Amino acid sequence: MDLPEEGSVCLNRAVILRRSRLKSVTSEQTLSNSLRSAAGLQTLVHDEQKNSAGNGGNHRRS
Repeated sequence: MDLPEEGSVCLNRAVILRRSRLKSVTSEQTLSNSLRSAAGLQTLVHDEQKNSAGNGGNHRRS
């Protein structure tokens, strides 16, 4: 009778471990996506600043 109990305990631990790994993978993906979004926004802002600086410079000359 001891073996089935140990087996079920091991199975439960395996399930818990899988769930925690799944959560960590999900949060890593979320973090990765957030970083990509932040990098994309930074690029957009940088391009926008370049464009407005260029337009502003041209505007002043005219």
